[in-house]
Amino acid sequence: QRTRFFAFSSGGDNVRHLLIIASNFPPNNVVGTHRILRFTKHLSASGWKIAVLTICPSDYLPNTRIDEALLSQIPEGVAVYRTKVLRGMTVLIRLRNDFRRVFSGRAASTKISNPAPDVQWGVSSTHHPSVSQRIKDIVTEACSLPDREMGWLWYAIRQGTKISRRHRIEVIFSSGPPFTNHVVAGLLSGVLKVKWVADFRDPWSRDPWRSRNRSWMRHVQRWLERRTIQRADAVILNTQPMCEEFAEHYGSAMARKFYTVTNGYDAEIFEP
Repeated sequence: QRTRFFAFSSGGDNVRHLLIIASNFPPNNVVGTHRILRFTKHLSASGWKIAVLTICPSDYLPNTRIDEALLSQIPEGVAVYRTKVLRGMTVLIRLRNDFRRVFSGRAASTKISNPAPDVQWGVSSTHHPSVSQRIKDIVTEACSLPDREMGWLWYAIRQGTKISRRHRIEVIFSSGPPFTNHVVAGLLSGVLKVKWVADFRDPWSRDPWRSRNRSWMRHVQRWLERRTIQRADAVILNTQPMCEEFAEHYGSAMARKFYTVTNGYDAEIFEP
């Protein structure tokens, strides 16, 4: 029942070939990894030949949780391909923050203890970023669209094309967030002319925490989400309320390809 949206016709050898695009995959131990790992496990058991495209652990974002034990749960026969990520903006931001900490520490150690000028003279202490800071913020945000894994896009498309030809991929499955996974999958499915299943573990353009983003960023996010919904052959939502919200937003024509696959647990893990 839950894998009926993968029931696309297969090649003449009667073997179905699937490419999973997921930046979160073992040994990455974030919450989303476990859902993708279970999809991999159960689809492999159902007869799918699976290749996974993911990120090299050396290119994970800072403070990413890692659990090497998860590697043993990847089913035998699943081909895992790992690529690098362009982290240039992340490195620059980290160096900038380190630079500020060093010099702010020095300034604090030599500071004379008296009231700040704006407090002393009754001037508002509200901080207004400089023009240069605003430009830096815009550039940083632009390089983080649709998210902080944007630096994976080029490497993922290049490697995904090679994988698809080597394994005769018939269906691409992507899971987000990070929503860069959907961008990669959408581009690959268009170029390779294969089916695409997009899994949403969280809302994208209409989630409440994105309301703080600049209006132009929200516009781009809405466009990217709509393109994903329009081009995917099937769309999975991990809660029924989210599925209903997507159906209401995109209309009945699009809603026909929406499916709910909730999060759960693997009973085998808890068996004594």
